[in-house]
Amino acid sequence: MNKKEERQMIIVWAIITIIIDVSFLLGLIYYYNRWKAHKDGFVSVGVLLICLLIFNKRVVKDYILKMIKDKKNN
Repeated sequence: MNKKEERQMIIVWAIITIIIDVSFLLGLIYYYNRWKAHKDGFVSVGVLLICLLIFNKRVVKDYILKMIKDKKNN
């Protein structure tokens, strides 16, 4: 793969990641407002937590991978 193809692939992945992150952020905002309005919506709270986890997937994934890597090194 040459440098031009690598750049194009990086740009495509960046655009896809931005679209996914923005959609989950909008879902997070929607379910947070829904939870605030109804206060007793356990489903909304569950979906809110799932959206939050998915929205922060890179942070969680990097943390877990770092933990696994540290365990293998020890």
